[in-house]
Amino acid sequence: MMAAILAHNSQLSSQLPAAVAGIIGGLGVGVGVLMFIFAAIYALVGWGMWGLKNWARIITIAFVGLWGILCALNVLLSLMHFNIFAIIWAGFWLAIYGGILWYLFQPNVVAAFAGRRTMAATA
Repeated sequence: MMAAILAHNSQLSSQLPAAVAGIIGGLGVGVGVLMFIFAAIYALVGWGMWGLKNWARIITIAFVGLWGILCALNVLLSLMHFNIFAIIWAGFWLAIYGGILWYLFQPNVVAAFAGRRTMAATA
């Protein structure tokens, strides 16, 4: 009886690492595919930004706005747990995202992406 229990436990313990390895491997493949999809989206938007396409500017504004909101939530969570490094790091990225949004809403940038030329100010 004891030999049967020991045999069953050893069989179960030898199958468990294989199952865990299979799950982790599947998650790794899924994350890799998701990263590839995001990389393709960012490459497409980057190509559109390079070509001054207005749709790329709008998508960039949406992405930067989304990341800015998540970064602001990170600042709030860092304040709740008072992690000074996380507060400074999230504040740094929040400033970067704010600068990007400020730039993309400048009238000459909007005009460039809309295909209009603006007259340069003469000094």
